[in-house]
Amino acid sequence: MLETLLKQFNLSKEQINKLNQLRIEVIKYNKMINLTSIINEDEFNIKHILDSLSIVNYFQLENKKILDVGSGGGFPGLVLAIALPKTKITMLDSSNKKINFINQIKQKLNIENCLTISKRVEEIDINEKYDIVVARAVASLNILLEITSFAVKINGKLIFYKGSNLSDEMPKNWNFTLNELGLKLDKIEKFYLTKNIQRSFISFDKIKKTKSKYPRLYSTIKNNPLY
Repeated sequence: MLETLLKQFNLSKEQINKLNQLRIEVIKYNKMINLTSIINEDEFNIKHILDSLSIVNYFQLENKKILDVGSGGGFPGLVLAIALPKTKITMLDSSNKKINFINQIKQKLNIENCLTISKRVEEIDINEKYDIVVARAVASLNILLEITSFAVKINGKLIFYKGSNLSDEMPKNWNFTLNELGLKLDKIEKFYLTKNIQRSFISFDKIKKTKSKYPRLYSTIKNNPLY
């Protein structure tokens, strides 16, 4: 039962109902748009809803302006918008179909604290606009850093959802990459979502302006990443 699973977050009955409805709508629309491969209720509640919410155990998100890059079916953006009504969340995805779905859900569930953008993040002018940028199941770390760092305010934060294999994505030396992007490694949080599912967060602080040549075109980033 979702209410029991999310007890630690002190959500209201209305918030729990909206999260349940979100699951129902995602699975319904999944027959028309490929939003998720997870359609079992219990698995969905753990791997999408609980996973999306786990960030609030490690980072302060209340009253922040957040960009969710690669929102897909609305995770973590829609979940966080429901759970954190005082936080303003912009959900960005390059798929018009997925953004249209998110817009329908916003209206149906009366979620007022979120906006949507249907573009690639590196193609829009959002220099230093957000307090926090998050990304979940979007790309490898060497790509994520470049496509998101420019969007964060100085003294803001990048936070990436990762699995148990985070170490495989990390370089031996961060110096060049972090200096180019104006970042400093903040922390790595490793935890278990359930007894058998390990997750991690890696976060970076924005300490100076990202150099103006970043982000490059996505094809360039993919073919020639900073590390």
